[in-house]
Amino acid sequence: MGRIVFGGDNINAVDLAFSSLAHWLGAVEEVVGVKVLEANKFPKFHGWTERFKQVPVIKDNLPDYDELVSFFEGVKEQLTDTTT
Repeated sequence: MGRIVFGGDNINAVDLAFSSLAHWLGAVEEVVGVKVLEANKFPKFHGWTERFKQVPVIKDNLPDYDELVSFFEGVKEQLTDTTT
């Protein structure tokens, strides 16, 4: 199955940093249409992020994925707006 945390038995700063990065990166990938962390290229990392995001305290506190996508769509629109 794989580990849920990077080191030891408790969630630490490394886990929190990488899990939030992976969560945000997924939304960015969706908005720009480019996959960076593909499951077939990084199976252990992908598996870890998916398992970690299911830990109740993590799952309950991650930003809503759809809201992240909406946010990054707005950022993309601002960055690609050629009218200003």
